[in-house]
Amino acid sequence: VVALWGLIVVASAAIIISLLADALSTDQTFVNTPEALTAQQQIDDLGITDTIVEQVVFTVAQGSLREPARLAAADRLAAQIQGLGPAVVAQVVPPSAQPQALVSASGRAATMPITMAGNVNTVYENVPKVLALTRSFDGSQGIDAKVTGIASINEAVNRQSEKDLQ
Repeated sequence: VVALWGLIVVASAAIIISLLADALSTDQTFVNTPEALTAQQQIDDLGITDTIVEQVVFTVAQGSLREPARLAAADRLAAQIQGLGPAVVAQVVPPSAQPQALVSASGRAATMPITMAGNVNTVYENVPKVLALTRSFDGSQGIDAKVTGIASINEAVNRQSEKDLQ
């Protein structure tokens, strides 16, 4: 009787293995098309890339960023950042070329978008160059200039973490 049960178990295992071989695979795919996959396919079809845009935020305590001397100073910073080259910066929109929507109604604050070049990894390597130029500019013509965006925030968090671990 024990031998018969053993034979049945072995035969059952052989049948299960032979039937599952076609049903099992190491391929990983979705059974259906979830919204996330559909969205990613649409992004890929449109050729949209993961661009990282940093923002230089200009502020003045008194007066306006629309004053010619201040506007010229901010444009010089834009030219210096663009001068880092196409491997670092894809595009900088200088303040003089910006639509009014990027300047506050009072004229005391404005943003300057910087489209970084490369992918996420190279952006994190290159954003310190943009930050250094902005730090050297900060205070020129009474303008405070700060950089914000995912890459600059990541750089600041990493710098602080390294300092904390020392």
